[in-house]
Amino acid sequence: MKKFLLALLVMSPLVALQWMDNYQQAAAKAKSENKPMVLFFQGSDWCGPCKALKQNILSKSDFDQKVGNKFIWVQVDFPQGKKLAPDVAKQNDDLKRKYGVSGLPTLIVLNPQGQEIGRMSGGSQDTPSVYADRLERMRSRNMSQAEELKEEVSEAAEEPSEQVAQEEDDSQQELAQAEAEEEVSL
Repeated sequence: MKKFLLALLVMSPLVALQWMDNYQQAAAKAKSENKPMVLFFQGSDWCGPCKALKQNILSKSDFDQKVGNKFIWVQVDFPQGKKLAPDVAKQNDDLKRKYGVSGLPTLIVLNPQGQEIGRMSGGSQDTPSVYADRLERMRSRNMSQAEELKEEVSEAAEEPSEQVAQEEDDSQQELAQAEAEEEVSL
């Protein structure tokens, strides 16, 4: 029996999103790894839809396999039966106020710079795969917009260089023409 359980454990994928509860550390990690962040606002010990979302979607292997390593995951918890550390409780209240969260559960997706790019509120009847696809679309849309912006900035940065080079060529041609005219007049 022990061998069977061990084999089952080894064969089944370990499912574990890497949850953080310190927003500042998560934001720094998101920026350094260039990944979006998911803030999961929940009442872990009293909110039925929060528990269902975590149990039926966020903790499933197909969800984790699709998007687990593409985001930085942050729990923003508002428990009633347990007491959070004072700094975590204050941070969570501040985040709830900052993002205007009025109902639980709410997932807010932030780009690596900390700007909101999407949100999902309430429980979900989606499958883990469909829910993951919704998050992936938010991430992809934001990343493609970021790439387009990078290209625009790059092109804009190249234009002045090309313009300066053209002006230098024009100046050299004018100088050569002036020298040629000077030689002719001598």
